[in-house]
Formats: sequence, C-alpha cells, structure tokens
Amino acid sequence: MPKIIGAMLVHFDPESFLDNLYGGLYPALASLKEATSGLVILDDCSNSSLLTDRCKLFKPLRFESLPEPTFMKNEPKARARLWEMAAEEAGMGNWILCLDSDEVIARRDQGRFNHRLRQLDEKLPEWDRQNTEESDEPISYAAFQLFDMWDSCHYREDQWWNAHTRNWPLMVRYLGQPNVWPDQPVHCGRFPQGAIGKNGIGLSARIQHWGWAAPERRQRKFERYKLHDPDCKYGIKEQYESILDPHPNLVRWRD
Repeated sequence: MPKIIGAMLVHFDPESFLDNLYGGLYPALASLKEATSGLVILDDCSNSSLLTDRCKLFKPLRFESLPEPTFMKNEPKARARLWEMAAEEAGMGNWILCLDSDEVIARRDQGRFNHRLRQLDEKLPEWDRQNTEESDEPISYAAFQLFDMWDSCHYREDQWWNAHTRNWPLMVRYLGQPNVWPDQPVHCGRFPQGAIGKNGIGLSARIQHWGWAAPERRQRKFERYKLHDPDCKYGIKEQYESILDPHPNLVRWRD
C-alpha cells in the first residue's frame, strides 16, 4: 500500500459526539484511519478534553490545537497549518487524504478503495512515466464522489446539489507544493493553490458528507455564508438560497 497521511481539522460540536447516523466524529476518524497509514489532526482550539480523548483513541501521528479559534474567521490559516503538518509527515512523493470532520468513506466502498490503493501503488511508476512524457507532470491527485447527505438515508440531488455526479480531488501527492492559499473567508478549498495538478485518477469510492444532514446544521451553514459571503463572491447565490428549501429533491442512499 502507498504511504497515505490522513488529515483532518476538528472542532468541538456536541452533535459530533452522538456518533449516530448523521456522521459523528468517531465514524469520520475511523474511516479515515482505516484508509491511511496514519493521521494528523488539528483541533480548532476547542479546549475540550472530551474531543482530545476521542481523537487520541486513533493514535494520531500528530495532534495539535490552534492557540485560538481560527476556522470560522480565517479558514485559509487553519487549513494552511493542517497542510503543513500533513506534508511534514507524508514526505516527498507520498499522499495526503484530507477529509473534513463531517465526511465518511462509505462502508461498502472501503474495501474497493483499499484495492484501488494497492493498484495505485503498483502502477504509479508506469503512470508517472506515461504522464510525464505526455504533459511533463506525474500523477498528482486521486478523486472521489461526494454525496451531500440531507438526512440519515437520503442525499440531495437537484440543479444546485449534484456534487456526486463528478469526481473531487480529495487526495493529493505531496511534491513540494508551496503552502499558499486564496485570501477568502469561505470556500478556500482543502489544499493549497496549485497543489492538485493536472493528472489524476478516480478511486471508485464514495464520500458521505453529513454536514447538511440536519435542519440545525443547514441553518448554521446558511447563516455563516450570509455573514461571510453576503455578495455571493465565493459561492453561488442560488445554491445559498436553496439551503433552507423545505421540500428538496432527495434520493435514497444505497450502501
């Protein structure tokens, strides 16, 4: 298996310790741990022994806490520190899988994901040669499907909510990319600018994003975007407005 560092930014949220069907912190960390060689975890100054103890159950390679709450007011700064930690642990040429604390690799897909990782490890030198000959760049990312779960057993699918119809680069290969981030309060991405590169592969694994899966979570996100992106400079106005739609189109999840 290739060396993969799992990276996660966490903060204390009482809901995240319910560990229920809405994607608590424990299943998020458990799925990331199973898919990687080891974890780096950055706590957004939660000052919670409960959160610290929960994270340390997974024996992370590194666990740090930011000196003050940072994510909500300066997301790029928090993500830059997490990237720095992960890059130091990964080393040149290895991989960083960055999932948020409300994202879980689907149970059925975990075995398929591990199989694809073994293929990746075996074929990477050949793929690197082919891509370098064609575009002067090696394989630099792996992509996943991302499903926005709207409740315990449905994901949303409509004009503004269709992330699952394409692949998202959630795992990148550390090749010495500069730790430079866009200066924006929301939607800054989970990797530095230019870190993803041109050449990648799909890993045939689905990620369940549970951050929308309860009305109170949707309300909090709606208010955050209204506060930090009032002119919809970084997001889509119509998507923001649709967050609180009382009758969205939902599709049953099939595991």
